[in-house]
Amino acid sequence: MTTSTLLRAATALTIAAVFTACGDSAAISEPTDPGVSASVTTATTLDVATLSGDAAKEDVEMFQVNRGAFGILQAIDFERFARWDSCPYDATAKRFICVDRVRGPFTATRSYAYADQAGVAQTAYNAATTASGNFKWSLSGNVTKEKWSGSISRNRDITISNLLGTNTTVTVNGTGAAERQRTTFLRDSAGPNGLTRTYDMESSLAIANVVTPAIRLPDAWPASGTITRNYKVTRIDASNGTIVTTRNSVVTFNGTSTASLVVNGREFSLDLATGKVTPKTTT
Repeated sequence: MTTSTLLRAATALTIAAVFTACGDSAAISEPTDPGVSASVTTATTLDVATLSGDAAKEDVEMFQVNRGAFGILQAIDFERFARWDSCPYDATAKRFICVDRVRGPFTATRSYAYADQAGVAQTAYNAATTASGNFKWSLSGNVTKEKWSGSISRNRDITISNLLGTNTTVTVNGTGAAERQRTTFLRDSAGPNGLTRTYDMESSLAIANVVTPAIRLPDAWPASGTITRNYKVTRIDASNGTIVTTRNSVVTFNGTSTASLVVNGREFSLDLATGKVTPKTTT
């Protein structure tokens, strides 16, 4: 039977989460973690998918807020990053260094830099000569959702390129190292999956060739590209004790608000607007 996972908008990351799902995922074939049942393995995959979906929603929001660096008017505050504001240039760092911004329970630290086609740093954005922009973000705060909640801390280092000329798209690439997450999930069902499970997760991030509309065109969902996270997952629950395993998650964009998410071989649909992750039906 199909298992439904609800989430609303996930370096270092620390999360305490509460998650509810129901149903039997035995029909889904995936590698089983050593020392635990298939149902526990599936539950862990669902939990990681929940966090990966939240993180990807946040990634896309970061892509959107960065457009402000190129003179794009932003009239609203983004959920976690607030709205863009310009920052003073530091000639020693050759970057624009910003003060911390607080948006609700989230605090964002950022800096950014412009470069011409030869890679030479620029002291201001110039539509005729700026070829790329580099953005470094650190985000921390508390997440409270219907079925899970927690505290997070994430770092991203991304570059937006292909800015020059009459291009209709720009390309985003980037990394995030040493992400960490701490989570707690709870299921409705009886048995091992009905117990509270606590995770300590370490992960890395790779944003590869994500294509979005050119800076001067209306924003839209990414048309292509991937976001990959590799997790080391330490799981603790009353029934199974401490288990260390790994997960790989890959988000693939297609130009719509629904992206593909694959975790441990399981396929999910990811709603980029809400962060909701839904397992795909298998036959």
